[in-house]
Amino acid sequence: MRSPFRRFVPLHALVFNLVVCLTTSAATPQQPRFAYVANNQDGTVSVFEVDNALLRARDYAYVAGSSPLSLALTPSQKFLYVGGNGSSGLSGYQVNAETGGLTPLTNLPFVGGLLQVAVVFSGEFLLTVDGSSVQSYWINNRTGGLYSAGFASASSPWSLAVSGQFVYAVDVNNDEITALTLDTNTGNLSPIARSPFPTNSQNPIACVTDPAGHFLFVANANGANVSVFAIDPVTGALTEVQGSPFPTGGGPEALVVSPNGQVLYVANSFDKTITAFAISSTTGSLTVVAGSPFSNGASGALGLTIDPSGKRLYSMDHDTNEVVTFGINSSTGALTLEQTVRSRGAAFSMAILSGKDPATYLPRSVYVSNAVSNNISAYRIVQSTGSLTPIAGSPFSSGPFPWTISSDAAGRFLFTGNEGDLTVSAFTVDAISGALTPAPGSPFPVGSQPTSVAVDNGAHYVYVCNNLDNTISGFSVSASGALTSLPGFPISTAPYIDPLTLTIDPRGKFLYVVTANSNNVVAYSIDAGTGSLTIVGSLATGTFPDSAAVDPTGRYLLVSNSVSSNVDVYSIDGQLGLLTQVAVSSSSGLGNPYTVAADPSGKRAYVGNGRPSDIVGYGLNPKTGALKQLPTSPYSGVSAPYSLSFDLSGSFLYVANDSGNSVSGYSVNRTTGALTVVPGSPFPVGSGPTGVTVIDRVRP
Repeated sequence: MRSPFRRFVPLHALVFNLVVCLTTSAATPQQPRFAYVANNQDGTVSVFEVDNALLRARDYAYVAGSSPLSLALTPSQKFLYVGGNGSSGLSGYQVNAETGGLTPLTNLPFVGGLLQVAVVFSGEFLLTVDGSSVQSYWINNRTGGLYSAGFASASSPWSLAVSGQFVYAVDVNNDEITALTLDTNTGNLSPIARSPFPTNSQNPIACVTDPAGHFLFVANANGANVSVFAIDPVTGALTEVQGSPFPTGGGPEALVVSPNGQVLYVANSFDKTITAFAISSTTGSLTVVAGSPFSNGASGALGLTIDPSGKRLYSMDHDTNEVVTFGINSSTGALTLEQTVRSRGAAFSMAILSGKDPATYLPRSVYVSNAVSNNISAYRIVQSTGSLTPIAGSPFSSGPFPWTISSDAAGRFLFTGNEGDLTVSAFTVDAISGALTPAPGSPFPVGSQPTSVAVDNGAHYVYVCNNLDNTISGFSVSASGALTSLPGFPISTAPYIDPLTLTIDPRGKFLYVVTANSNNVVAYSIDAGTGSLTIVGSLATGTFPDSAAVDPTGRYLLVSNSVSSNVDVYSIDGQLGLLTQVAVSSSSGLGNPYTVAADPSGKRAYVGNGRPSDIVGYGLNPKTGALKQLPTSPYSGVSAPYSLSFDLSGSFLYVANDSGNSVSGYSVNRTTGALTVVPGSPFPVGSGPTGVTVIDRVRP
């Protein structure tokens, strides 16, 4: 627990509890498409697709030696800059606005530890604070390169805000605000007359201006209040408004202003709450919104962001590695909790990429591994109905006895585990036709009887569980889809034997393996930089666990047990990956279940049932993890359903029918979860289909 007394921050020390204050601008509201989250102490920036209230983990970017704290997206949305307190203080990425993908920039200056980065509204300059100075860099709008432009010393600048040509940095140890003028032609920084300005409170740690640039708001961590200043539009000088400072909860460490400039939100880290204030447009004085403060859940927030449309507020909860989503009442500014998802590390700040249309997923193609005919059947999805039409060239040759199949979230690569020759095959997927092409060097040797292959969402690493020799093989993935064995692999799963299935959580942080004869699920952490696995714990399951899946929020692991004929639900510790059993399904209606899958909404789970052959659907309680069978369940139309795969839009579910030599398709009622057989289902495939995976594309 943080101490509430006055903090004097040693400027040479590493900063682990820092909040990022956001630069506001008067951009036209658009639809949020992707969200980027800085994960301190993890060296990563998580990439999420924004799906209404749900953030869907899609990828992460990793920088060795970095501890990301702050993000700044240029107004053009072409470049994302990251500031952190590691040995690598500044990194940057070129942004793919269509897919949300990040490509590292290589032409950046080496900069030591940074506390915050911000881009001015014009997009010409990047500003940074490092604990002793404020600096500006000119941005090359073609390459994203940075070039030193201005420098100003300050006592202990912790964060900054930009309003037009004026720059404000709060000095956490001196209870003052350094005010500067930015030369918009050269990037030079010069002090504003009478700067620095006193905050009249303790430990200013975050600041933000309203979109119109009339007021500066400062969160005072140990003052438990917010100071408000009117900004002189000509000189940039600050005048504290009447009634300031305004009381908040304990430890205010983050704040953000709504896009319309009417509401200020303050995260109180000690109280684990968010205070909402109505802002007077004439005086800047603050009035508490009815219902405030609002509970933030299990952890206090160290960062707040509002999407460009003003519909949702995101809270970065550092201690639980979570991002909490709140709906915003457009009339009052009141908050309603909507969803909680896991980020890859200690979440600190967020930047949102927006566009004319949301980044919804469009179902594209289905691939089925046929273990007996040694090939892969490929189908194009008819988006209006979910029916399937063969892709030219299908079936595609694979290694012998391809028991398992998987693909990455972007649909660039596909992998099969081939039990016949103890290899894993890698393919690239043509973005237009859906055709498969073997990756250079494919297939790649693994251990004995590869029964499961998992690839993380961003296709950084591939892992294979080798059932007969009780090992896990690990590979890095190149841009061509080729695999390179990771140092130290394969690793033994002993004392846990008979590893049957493995799965990776959506953020790529943990890997879970079910060991059938040991009746255990084993948890490993995944190193973002090396792909190495470190065991973090294990837990007993039902009898003969054969399948595992993590829900899209990263909060629950589901394990189906074929002999005890039930499903275990485990909560996942966001930081450590440890498991706690929270629910066990009834055995009623289940008989030798083959597989379990969580749907993309995170609200339901479905089981491929062996006896009788059908699909059993459950509601998944997001608060408790409890399972409740859907009233329209079970669903017929399958035959030995060995594998289930949803398209990421949640519109369709596809099932590999081992004894039917077919793939079944269902449309999914997104409100009730009911399944309806799509026209033409089931569709013929090769012999012995045992695995299925669906590939989507993001709407431009």
